Amino acid sequence: MGPCVIITNNGTKIEVPLVDGKIWGVGSYTMQNGEKYKGNIVNFSAHGDGLLIYPDGDEFTGSLIDNELWNGKIISLNHDTTYIHKGEKVKKPIKLKACAPELNTEITEFFDAD
Repeated sequence: MGPCVIITNNGTKIEVPLVDGKIWGVGSYTMQNGEKYKGNIVNFSAHGDGLLIYPDGDEFTGSLIDNELWNGKIISLNHDTTYIHKGEKVKKPIKLKACAPELNTEITEFFDAD
């Protein structure tokens, strides 16, 4: 269908596409306290990559899972940086290793379904 605007009971304004009757896609929300989010929204939750701007001006850039910070960084107005990895604050960013299969090799390890 197309974009829709929803005002929740607590005054949060959500603007997001309505796809096959579901809230899904890139959109934004603005809460009454001034917090703003722009990015992926699934079923009324910030879920995926996005930008979260706090009322005090701090900004989180990265990915969220069900409205929870997952991987990314928070930059404050005085340029202090806090890194988030798997929902936890860490002192420095975690470098993720690339995951690529080795071609033309036999698989020798198997995992039980237990």
